[in-house]
Amino acid sequence: MLARDIMTSPVVSVDPDASVEDIAKLLLAKGISAVPVVDPEKGAVGMVSEADLMHRPELGAQTRRRWWLDLFAAREVALAKEFVKQHGLKARDVMHEGVESVAPEADAADIVAAMEAAGVRRVLVREGGELRGIVTRSNLLPAFLAGREAQRAAERDGSIRAAILEKLAGQPWATLARDGVRVSEGVVTLSGVVSSEEERRALRIAAESVPGVTRVIDRTEIAVSAVPYWD
Repeated sequence: MLARDIMTSPVVSVDPDASVEDIAKLLLAKGISAVPVVDPEKGAVGMVSEADLMHRPELGAQTRRRWWLDLFAAREVALAKEFVKQHGLKARDVMHEGVESVAPEADAADIVAAMEAAGVRRVLVREGGELRGIVTRSNLLPAFLAGREAQRAAERDGSIRAAILEKLAGQPWATLARDGVRVSEGVVTLSGVVSSEEERRALRIAAESVPGVTRVIDRTEIAVSAVPYWD
Protein backbone atom coordinates (compact mmCIF):
# COMPACT_ATOMS: atom_id res chain seq x y z
CA MET A 1 0.00 0.00 0.00
CA LEU A 2 1.12 3.53 -0.75
CA ALA A 3 0.99 6.61 1.46
CA ARG A 4 -1.85 8.03 -0.62
CA ASP A 5 -3.92 4.91 0.12
CA ILE A 6 -3.59 4.94 3.91
CA MET A 7 -3.07 8.59 4.82
CA THR A 8 -5.60 10.68 6.71
CA SER A 9 -6.79 13.55 4.54
CA PRO A 10 -7.56 16.42 4.73
CA VAL A 11 -5.09 17.18 7.49
CA VAL A 12 -6.24 18.89 10.67
CA SER A 13 -3.66 21.62 11.31
CA VAL A 14 -3.16 24.77 13.37
CA ASP A 15 -1.59 28.16 12.82
CA PRO A 16 1.70 28.98 14.61
CA ASP A 17 -0.22 31.49 16.73
CA ALA A 18 -2.88 28.98 17.84
CA SER A 19 -3.18 28.88 21.63
CA VAL A 20 -2.13 25.84 23.62
CA GLU A 21 -5.64 25.67 25.08
CA ASP A 22 -7.23 25.60 21.62
CA ILE A 23 -4.79 22.91 20.51
CA ALA A 24 -5.69 20.73 23.50
CA LYS A 25 -9.40 21.16 22.73
CA LEU A 26 -8.79 20.31 19.07
CA LEU A 27 -6.91 17.11 19.90
CA LEU A 28 -9.75 16.00 22.16
CA ALA A 29 -12.50 16.97 19.72
CA LYS A 30 -10.87 15.21 16.75
CA GLY A 31 -9.62 12.20 18.72
CA ILE A 32 -6.08 12.66 17.43
CA SER A 33 -2.73 12.64 19.22
CA ALA A 34 -0.90 15.37 17.30
CA VAL A 35 -1.47 18.22 14.90
CA PRO A 36 0.87 19.85 12.34
CA VAL A 37 1.67 23.53 12.69
CA VAL A 38 1.31 25.15 9.27
CA ASP A 39 2.59 28.61 8.44
CA PRO A 40 0.68 30.21 5.54
CA GLU A 41 3.96 31.17 3.84
CA LYS A 42 6.40 28.46 4.92
CA GLY A 43 4.11 25.44 5.02
CA ALA A 44 4.42 22.83 7.77
CA VAL A 45 6.97 24.07 10.30
CA GLY A 46 6.41 21.76 13.25
CA MET A 47 4.17 19.40 15.15
CA VAL A 48 2.39 19.63 18.50
CA SER A 49 1.60 16.29 20.09
CA GLU A 50 0.04 15.21 23.36
CA ALA A 51 3.55 14.67 24.71
CA ASP A 52 4.33 18.36 24.17
CA LEU A 53 1.51 19.29 26.53
CA MET A 54 2.27 16.85 29.32
CA HIS A 55 4.83 18.84 31.33
CA ARG A 56 2.78 21.95 31.89
CA PRO A 57 2.12 24.05 35.01
CA GLU A 58 -1.61 23.54 34.40
CA LEU A 59 -1.08 19.86 35.21
CA GLY A 60 1.38 20.46 37.99
CA ALA A 61 3.71 18.19 36.03
CA GLN A 62 6.59 20.44 35.11
CA THR A 63 9.79 18.66 34.25
CA ARG A 64 12.30 18.78 37.08
CA ARG A 65 15.63 20.31 36.33
CA ARG A 66 17.87 17.61 34.94
CA TRP A 67 21.16 17.09 36.76
CA TRP A 68 23.17 16.72 33.58
CA LEU A 69 22.35 20.30 32.59
CA ASP A 70 24.75 21.48 35.30
CA LEU A 71 27.53 19.78 33.34
CA PHE A 72 26.37 21.21 30.06
CA ALA A 73 28.34 24.25 28.87
CA ALA A 74 25.26 25.93 27.40
CA ARG A 75 22.90 24.91 30.21
CA GLU A 76 21.31 28.36 30.33
CA VAL A 77 20.18 28.00 26.72
CA ALA A 78 18.80 24.51 27.36
CA LEU A 79 16.98 25.66 30.50
CA ALA A 80 15.52 28.63 28.65
CA LYS A 81 14.25 26.37 25.86
CA GLU A 82 12.73 24.05 28.45
CA PHE A 83 11.01 26.99 30.15
CA VAL A 84 9.53 28.14 26.83
CA LYS A 85 8.31 24.60 26.14
CA GLN A 86 6.57 24.33 29.51
CA HIS A 87 5.15 27.85 29.75
CA GLY A 88 4.62 28.86 26.12
CA LEU A 89 1.07 29.77 25.17
CA LYS A 90 1.29 29.47 21.39
CA ALA A 91 1.87 26.58 19.00
CA ARG A 92 5.13 28.11 17.82
CA ASP A 93 6.47 27.95 21.39
CA VAL A 94 5.59 24.35 22.29
CA MET A 95 5.90 22.56 18.94
CA HIS A 96 8.84 20.39 18.04
CA GLU A 97 10.29 21.93 14.93
CA GLY A 98 10.85 20.12 11.70
CA VAL A 99 8.57 17.38 10.44
CA GLU A 100 9.32 14.22 8.54
CA SER A 101 7.50 13.84 5.25
CA VAL A 102 7.12 11.32 2.46
CA ALA A 103 5.76 11.41 -1.07
CA PRO A 104 2.26 10.09 -1.85
CA GLU A 105 3.92 7.19 -3.73
CA ALA A 106 5.97 6.04 -0.73
CA ASP A 107 5.13 2.48 0.25
CA ALA A 108 4.56 1.19 3.77
CA ALA A 109 8.19 0.07 4.11
CA ASP A 110 9.43 3.57 3.20
CA ILE A 111 7.08 5.13 5.75
CA VAL A 112 8.20 2.81 8.53
CA ALA A 113 11.86 3.51 7.68
CA ALA A 114 11.24 7.28 7.81
CA MET A 115 9.51 7.00 11.19
CA GLU A 116 12.25 4.84 12.68
CA ALA A 117 15.07 7.01 11.33
CA ALA A 118 13.55 10.16 12.83
CA GLY A 119 12.19 8.50 15.98
CA VAL A 120 8.67 9.78 15.31
CA ARG A 121 5.18 8.27 15.28
CA ARG A 122 3.81 10.12 12.30
CA VAL A 123 4.91 11.60 8.97
CA LEU A 124 3.32 14.14 6.68
CA VAL A 125 2.53 13.35 3.05
CA ARG A 126 3.62 16.15 0.75
CA GLU A 127 3.43 16.57 -2.99
CA GLY A 128 5.10 19.47 -4.72
CA GLY A 129 5.33 21.33 -1.43
CA GLU A 130 1.62 20.89 -0.76
CA LEU A 131 0.42 19.07 2.34
CA ARG A 132 -1.77 16.17 1.20
CA GLY A 133 -2.18 14.03 4.30
CA ILE A 134 -0.66 12.51 7.40
CA VAL A 135 0.25 8.91 8.20
CA THR A 136 0.43 7.73 11.80
CA ARG A 137 1.38 4.34 13.16
CA SER A 138 -2.32 3.54 13.51
CA ASN A 139 -2.76 4.14 9.76
CA LEU A 140 -0.17 1.43 9.13
CA LEU A 141 -2.19 -1.27 10.88
CA PRO A 142 -4.76 -1.62 8.04
CA ALA A 143 -1.85 -1.79 5.58
CA PHE A 144 -0.28 -4.54 7.65
CA LEU A 145 -3.52 -6.54 7.73
CA ALA A 146 -4.11 -5.98 4.01
CA GLY A 147 -0.58 -7.16 3.28
CA ARG A 148 -1.11 -10.30 5.33
CA GLU A 149 -4.38 -11.04 3.53
CA ALA A 150 -2.73 -10.47 0.14
CA GLN A 151 0.02 -12.89 1.14
CA ARG A 152 -2.50 -15.54 2.16
CA ALA A 153 -4.48 -14.99 -1.06
CA ALA A 154 -1.31 -15.46 -3.13
CA GLU A 155 -0.56 -18.67 -1.27
CA ARG A 156 -4.12 -19.93 -1.90
CA ASP A 157 -3.83 -19.06 -5.59
CA GLY A 158 -0.50 -20.86 -5.79
CA SER A 159 -2.01 -23.98 -4.23
CA ILE A 160 -4.97 -23.88 -6.63
CA ARG A 161 -2.68 -23.54 -9.66
CA ALA A 162 -0.49 -26.40 -8.46
CA ALA A 163 -3.56 -28.62 -8.01
CA ILE A 164 -4.81 -27.85 -11.53
CA LEU A 165 -1.42 -28.55 -13.09
CA GLU A 166 -1.14 -31.81 -11.16
CA LYS A 167 -4.55 -32.89 -12.39
CA LEU A 168 -3.67 -32.09 -16.00
CA ALA A 169 -0.26 -33.79 -15.81
CA GLY A 170 -1.82 -37.25 -15.95
CA GLN A 171 -4.14 -36.52 -18.87
CA PRO A 172 -2.92 -37.48 -22.37
CA TRP A 173 -5.37 -35.05 -23.98
CA ALA A 174 -3.97 -32.01 -22.11
CA THR A 175 -1.69 -30.08 -24.49
CA LEU A 176 -2.02 -26.63 -22.92
CA ALA A 177 1.33 -25.17 -21.80
CA ARG A 178 1.88 -24.79 -18.04
CA ASP A 179 2.09 -21.00 -18.29
CA GLY A 180 -1.40 -21.03 -19.81
CA VAL A 181 -2.87 -21.57 -16.35
CA ARG A 182 -3.11 -18.43 -14.19
CA VAL A 183 -4.93 -17.96 -10.89
CA SER A 184 -5.80 -14.67 -9.18
CA GLU A 185 -8.07 -14.46 -6.13
CA GLY A 186 -9.56 -17.86 -6.97
CA VAL A 187 -10.30 -16.95 -10.60
CA VAL A 188 -8.61 -19.25 -13.11
CA THR A 189 -7.65 -17.90 -16.52
CA LEU A 190 -6.82 -20.40 -19.25
CA SER A 191 -4.97 -19.05 -22.28
CA GLY A 192 -2.93 -20.42 -25.13
CA VAL A 193 -3.45 -22.95 -27.89
CA VAL A 194 -5.38 -26.22 -27.42
CA SER A 195 -5.88 -29.06 -29.84
CA SER A 196 -9.67 -29.22 -29.93
CA GLU A 197 -12.98 -28.01 -28.58
CA GLU A 198 -13.10 -31.18 -26.48
CA GLU A 199 -9.80 -30.30 -24.81
CA ARG A 200 -11.04 -26.78 -24.14
CA ARG A 201 -14.15 -28.13 -22.41
CA ALA A 202 -12.13 -30.70 -20.45
CA LEU A 203 -9.70 -28.02 -19.26
CA ARG A 204 -12.57 -25.90 -17.96
CA ILE A 205 -14.10 -28.83 -16.09
CA ALA A 206 -10.72 -29.83 -14.63
CA ALA A 207 -10.18 -26.30 -13.31
CA GLU A 208 -13.73 -25.97 -11.95
CA SER A 209 -13.36 -29.20 -9.99
CA VAL A 210 -10.45 -27.91 -7.90
CA PRO A 211 -11.51 -26.62 -4.43
CA GLY A 212 -11.16 -22.86 -4.07
CA VAL A 213 -11.83 -22.03 -7.71
CA THR A 214 -14.58 -19.41 -7.97
CA ARG A 215 -14.64 -18.89 -11.73
CA VAL A 216 -12.90 -20.03 -14.91
CA ILE A 217 -12.16 -17.62 -17.75
CA ASP A 218 -11.44 -19.41 -21.01
CA ARG A 219 -9.20 -17.50 -23.43
CA THR A 220 -7.78 -20.51 -25.24
CA GLU A 221 -7.66 -20.85 -29.00
CA ILE A 222 -8.04 -24.02 -31.00
CA ALA A 223 -5.08 -24.81 -33.25
CA VAL A 224 -5.87 -24.61 -36.93
CA SER A 225 -5.13 -27.98 -38.54
CA ALA A 226 -3.15 -27.99 -41.73
CA VAL A 227 -5.41 -28.65 -44.72
CA PRO A 228 -3.76 -30.85 -47.36
CA TYR A 229 -3.45 -29.27 -50.75
CA TRP A 230 -4.29 -31.39 -53.78
CA ASP A 231 -3.15 -30.25 -57.15
